Amino acid sequence: MRNSSRRKYIAAIATGASTGLAGCFSNDGGKLTLDSRPVLGDPDAPVTMVYWSDYQCPFCARFDRETLPRIKSNYTDSGDVRVVLKPIAVFGVDSRRAAHAAHCVWNDSPDSFWEWHHNIGQQTTRDDVDRNTGWANADSLATLTDDISGVNSNVVRTCVENKPHTTKLTTDTDEGKAWGLEGTPHFLMFSETPDSGTRLSGAQPYTRFANALDEQLANST
Repeated sequence: MRNSSRRKYIAAIATGASTGLAGCFSNDGGKLTLDSRPVLGDPDAPVTMVYWSDYQCPFCARFDRETLPRIKSNYTDSGDVRVVLKPIAVFGVDSRRAAHAAHCVWNDSPDSFWEWHHNIGQQTTRDDVDRNTGWANADSLATLTDDISGVNSNVVRTCVENKPHTTKLTTDTDEGKAWGLEGTPHFLMFSETPDSGTRLSGAQPYTRFANALDEQLANST
């Protein structure tokens, strides 16, 4: 990833992390677990946007690069929307390794998480990186983590080796399927309860997200 692009992303995202999220819903679509997942924004925001992502998904990388900073600027910074990330493994072993690492980084260094998330998610957009070639093995992820201030690369290496979040990855994948997940990225936006929410899949234009978030905000008042 080019340094200028990364700097712009850091400026847009870096101040939005929060650690206070908790919640678990059970509605028509099924159970939806939110606690102990990475979150961007105010944990008490009236609208929740759940984001299922895979670190080898190019459309997730595009969303992170082009759309998420606009959502943060227009909805998250104002306290209206919280974004809850559910990293899952659709594309294979390197996706799974990166998803484990994501949870460990969130637990250990939440203030640096979103910069780390963006850096890792952009790797497979490079011409010299292919899926499931080991780019997300323990040593490679630790090396990539060294580029991010505030994140301990040894935490990432140990996490990838020990795979402590297998249950979370399974839970988030199964819950995603219950809420319409067929691929990544997948989104569920809601105010009161998930079953009254709006679902979007794929790299949709920003206006689709803005319209759905505006509708949910109107329903929350």
